[in-house]
Amino acid sequence: MNAMTRRVVIGSAAVSMALALSACGQAGGGDSEEKGSSTKIGLLLPENKTARYESLDKPQFEKAVKAACGDCEVVYNNAVSDVVKQKQQFDQLIADGVKVIALGSVDAAKSAAWVKEAQGKGVKVVAYDRAIEGADAYVSHDNNKVGELQGQALLSALGAKAASAQVVMINGDEKDPNAALFKKGAHAALDGKVGKIAYEASGEWDPKVAGEKMAAAISSLGKDKIG
Repeated sequence: MNAMTRRVVIGSAAVSMALALSACGQAGGGDSEEKGSSTKIGLLLPENKTARYESLDKPQFEKAVKAACGDCEVVYNNAVSDVVKQKQQFDQLIADGVKVIALGSVDAAKSAAWVKEAQGKGVKVVAYDRAIEGADAYVSHDNNKVGELQGQALLSALGAKAASAQVVMINGDEKDPNAALFKKGAHAALDGKVGKIAYEASGEWDPKVAGEKMAAAISSLGKDKIG
């Protein structure tokens, strides 16, 4: 499954869950229906340093909502990697009467408390591609398997050189639960089949940071000693 297909599937699944939860809230009646908030779906994404969120996730989510519910409106914000900003965005959606929020969290551990607060106010939360404890729904893929496939692709590319190769691993943001699963899956594929994981660090889902870590790996190991 390529990146585009993966985002479309996740977005469509999240929309289906959000609409189902929104319908439950609407069925309950009350002032949310009077305000029209039952047709609003909040979408909060974590960062814009990687291209996927603005170029894939947001437009595909909006497209899926429009196709499934012509009267629904997506209220969107990006936290630009700032957990405080995302909390403000989350609180504002609730204050504006939004009853369903698809949340791609900056910090999943901190977001768990927000979910509990929201539920106490009758707001449903879909954990979007990053698991959040206590969320009403969670949509993603088998992220451990994604890591395995990444590792297997590297083994395939290395071919006969794999058994003696020195490998550099630049992992995702440690605040993202998916990053740990990608890492675990990649290690399951690579450990014992490559010569050595010679350098490993978090790139924090930030191309600049990842580039700096890769430069450090090259400086430490020597560019001719990798792979």
